[in-house]
Amino acid sequence: MKIYSAKKIYSVDTQFTQSSAMAIENEKIVELGELSDLTAKYPDAEIVNDHKDSCIYPGFIEPHLHILASAAMFASLIPVSFNDWTIDGRTYEGVRTPELSIET
Repeated sequence: MKIYSAKKIYSVDTQFTQSSAMAIENEKIVELGELSDLTAKYPDAEIVNDHKDSCIYPGFIEPHLHILASAAMFASLIPVSFNDWTIDGRTYEGVRTPELSIET
């Protein structure tokens, strides 16, 4: 069993419940709750802090995209942003000139 800690874990339920930890066993969510409560309940669990500064939406599925249309669109799509993005400590430079938008 593993317990993942996060800044916030949002349950997509009618109350939009928030917690700070998620217990997982055999690739299934066992329980959501506060880290102190889950570590007390599952003392032998491995604590995973890789996402402690992130927000997690467990089981979230994007229902707004149509599968075939999305597959066709993403096959030819080159994502471009004019702003720099920092994700997980890595910075992706924004495209500010036509030359930077050409994939080499």
